Amino acid sequence: MAAVIFYVPNIIGYVRLLLLFVAFLWYQNPFWFLLVYSFSAILDGIDGYMARKLNQVSEFGSLLDVVVDNIGRGMLWCHLHKYLYLISVVEWLTLVCTHCRGPNWKALKKKHPWIIERVMDKVLFHLPACRAALQRQTIHWI
Repeated sequence: MAAVIFYVPNIIGYVRLLLLFVAFLWYQNPFWFLLVYSFSAILDGIDGYMARKLNQVSEFGSLLDVVVDNIGRGMLWCHLHKYLYLISVVEWLTLVCTHCRGPNWKALKKKHPWIIERVMDKVLFHLPACRAALQRQTIHWI
């Protein structure tokens, strides 16, 4: 069996990290920044699917996925407003507090408030960022 670091979903995670670096380099160009950032976000869904399909779910992969997510969203939050980094701080604290649950850290064992469940499902997570981006006309070309 291949080493965990060479699992297909983890390689996708490394590509996502590289794409975020490229997006950061194009920070001042909204079109290219959002294009590269969006491609990284699309790959986020693909890596999880591949992990389950190929039976390559691992604690390392789970952690890598969340770290790359936090880096990407943190970059987005900081780009939108100088105080939105606080959201990223909460995300990193959540990662530290939940990492001990292993690769299934998102599995909810009991009923939580609906807003928490939606945030964990990523349904509502990007709404504040989208609203702020529209207000700042960061994505006016869409």
